[in-house]
This record gives sequence, structure tokens and C-alpha cells, in this order.
Amino acid sequence: MMICPFKSDVLHNTMNILQDATYKVRPQNEDVPKLFQGLFIGEVFGTLVRMNDGEHHCILKLAVSQALDHFDEQYIQQQTEQVIQSSKIMIDSPEMLTQAIQTWPIMVVSEQIGLYVDDELLKHVEIFVNCMSNPFLKETIHNGNESTMWLHQRIQLVNGSLKQQLIEHCAKQNITDSLIINSNLLGFFFQTLDGTSGLIGLTLLESQLLSIKNTRRFLGDEMVVLPLQDDEESLPFGIGAHCCPGTLWAKVITATVIRYLKQLPIQKEWLQNYEWKASMNANVPLFKSTGARK
Repeated sequence: MMICPFKSDVLHNTMNILQDATYKVRPQNEDVPKLFQGLFIGEVFGTLVRMNDGEHHCILKLAVSQALDHFDEQYIQQQTEQVIQSSKIMIDSPEMLTQAIQTWPIMVVSEQIGLYVDDELLKHVEIFVNCMSNPFLKETIHNGNESTMWLHQRIQLVNGSLKQQLIEHCAKQNITDSLIINSNLLGFFFQTLDGTSGLIGLTLLESQLLSIKNTRRFLGDEMVVLPLQDDEESLPFGIGAHCCPGTLWAKVITATVIRYLKQLPIQKEWLQNYEWKASMNANVPLFKSTGARK
């Protein structure tokens, strides 16, 4: 593994690599992580737009981007406000603040897909995302595979606005495979949970850190870890062919949640005690009452 050196020109190096087609998002001979192979989560992984390169990636990325871009800032803001008002989360402790930050973005995306949000769905989303982020332990992968099947089955049965748009724009690119469409709807949870919830938490802390701190690329089978931030600049949503297609969603959901939270009597002490969520490439603060570390 090579690590891009953290120095003054780090973003120049990162930008060059992210825009260089010879660097891929997967190792040359491993399209799917070895421990995912033969499992349903491996089938899902192999269809995700962010895990593909080449012509298939280009047409799928176009469809995903157009589906997300169909919804403007006002619509996303209104849907986020409705989620906040309809949720039963009472923010009366640091733990409940963390729960709100983790839950509301997932609720916004879920409801646009057409999924009913309850504790069981949120549990399976957490397990799925944890498995996708840390595909190393057999128990994690077993649980992740079960949650992937559970979520995928439910996505098949619904027809929310975001799903309708993805189906429509995929059809324009001659993509009609329901596995591809439903898997990429499921894939939205991957970035939303850590990426958007991390962005909300860091904004509350007035931190300059990015919610996604690095990304990876492969030259053949050699992995390069690319920091997305230096002391002066950052690439919060990436750049190049794999830049985040959900940038507007993340920004609007974050801004809407922050506006609401700043109207509440949140105690300053709540923002002084937190720990970092276990993640290889995300900065997600988890606010705690006691025993936390900065």
C-alpha cells in the first residue's frame, strides 16, 4: 500500500490521481472483496456505481446523477424539514443529539426511495454500512449480508420518487436490470450515513475536518490512499469521474438540520464530549454524556 504524502501539494497530487483513468476504484484482479464473493452483498457491491470504472460506470453514473439532480434545493429542504417534524426524536441529551444526526439523513433518503422508516430499517442500514466500510471480519460480513438481503427485498417492493427517477434515467441508458437499480438505491445509504451525518456533526463543532477524510485508488493491485484535505484546501466531495453525485443532497440536508438544531437549547457541554465513530475513512463525531474523549 502506498500513502499519498501529506504535504503542501497533497491536493495537487490527489486531484491528478482522481482524474487519471489508469487509477481504478478496485484492484485489477478483485472487482469484489474476497470475503464478499459468493454472497448476495458481493452481487450488490459489484453493481454499485462507485465501485465500477469504464463505460458501464459512465452510463450508470449519468443515470444516478440525473435522478438525484431531478430534485432541487427547495424540494430537498422541504423533505428534510418534514422528516424532522415527523420524527419522534426528543433531543434532551447528547446521545439523542447523536441519534438525530444519524437518523434524519437516512430518513430523508429512505422516504424518497419509498421505504417506511422504523427501528428495524435503521438497524439494518447501520449493519449494511458497517459491513461495506469494514469488510474484514466474518461475523461482520455474515450480518452485513443478511441486512443487505433484508433491505434489498424491501426496496424491490416500493416505488418512491427517487426510485422512479432512477428507473427512468437508467432506462434512457438502456439499463433495465432491477438488481443494478435497486442496489444503487441501497448504495445511497452508504454515503448518507457516515458522509452526511458526519458533515452535520462536524458543522456543529465548527470543525474544519471533512466527514470523508480519504479515498482509495488502485494502480493494478497496488492501493493508494489519498487524503482529501490539507492545511489550506480540501475536496469534500471528490473530483473527477467518481465525484459525489449527491453533493446537493448532502449540503441541503446538512444546512436544514443545522438550522433546526441551532434553534434548540443545546447545551455547550454536549458539544465538548464526543468520541469518533470507528471508521477507516470517515470523521463522524458521536456526542456522549460521560466517558467521551475529544
